[in-house]
Amino acid sequence: MSKHFPDFFMRKASLILAASVMALSLSLPALAQNTAGTMATSASSKMKEKEGKKVKTVVNGTCMAGAVSKRDTAISSALQLVVSAIQKRGADESAAWTNNDKTALKAANQAFMGIWKTFDQSRKAAWDQFKTEASACKTTGGMTNTDAPAGPSGL
Repeated sequence: MSKHFPDFFMRKASLILAASVMALSLSLPALAQNTAGTMATSASSKMKEKEGKKVKTVVNGTCMAGAVSKRDTAISSALQLVVSAIQKRGADESAAWTNNDKTALKAANQAFMGIWKTFDQSRKAAWDQFKTEASACKTTGGMTNTDAPAGPSGL
């Protein structure tokens, strides 16, 4: 029986392979045509959506410059507080190490981390405010602005 098994298996395998190749060769053109039609339809509908939503946006340069100035001033002020906190932490840590005071060392680091957290919140608030003001600086329609920059600033 084992002598006939390879012949039987080879006949079945070649029959299955031939049937698979035939089925695949018949279905590939239909699949390719179906996919190409879907791709063409979705590409043309995307183009129509883009054309339908295409609106000229004009950025008021003076308004945008003011928004940038406010953002950077707020971040700079918050950063100056961080620099002062770093200097204070350094002095407090030096004193704590000199006196072998672990409590003072921990307190100096906690005070600095509180300032850092405040800085991070201030930075995020400055960027959120900038995004709001920058959006207000943009207009659509037939308005023109000769001093508008080529691209958005900071967005």
